[in-house]
Amino acid sequence: MDQSMVNDRQSGLLRLISAQSNADVAQSCYSLSETGETAIGRTADCQVIIDSNLFGGVSRRHAIVKPTGSRTPQGAPIWQVCDLNSANGTYVNGQRIQGCQTLNVGDRVMLSHNGPEFLFEHRATQLLDQFAATGSPAPISTQPSYPPF
Repeated sequence: MDQSMVNDRQSGLLRLISAQSNADVAQSCYSLSETGETAIGRTADCQVIIDSNLFGGVSRRHAIVKPTGSRTPQGAPIWQVCDLNSANGTYVNGQRIQGCQTLNVGDRVMLSHNGPEFLFEHRATQLLDQFAATGSPAPISTQPSYPPF
């Protein structure tokens, strides 16, 4: 097996791609845990906190994203999004889900109808790990990590 494949890790990301106002968003990209759940909602105990003034249709604990424990043939972790019986639903690519649904790169996750929308991505962490080990700043890409829409 190619050694570069062994050292290359993929981590999951949720990138906020919609907002209801032009206000600056404190954070628009959220790393997903490979070992635990990432809760999304309005309460302070969520890892992704949604402003209820902007998105009133989001529940206190609306949804979670968690690893399934499985990996793709390329070795990337597989994640799923689970609706937590929210009042207004969780949507993947425009379809309301019941329970949990496996995420694929490029999937769009929306909390409630016309709520915040996230793009699910994978990020290779090999280069970031290399630069962290040497203390050098990581290069910044000007290219988006997802196809433009």
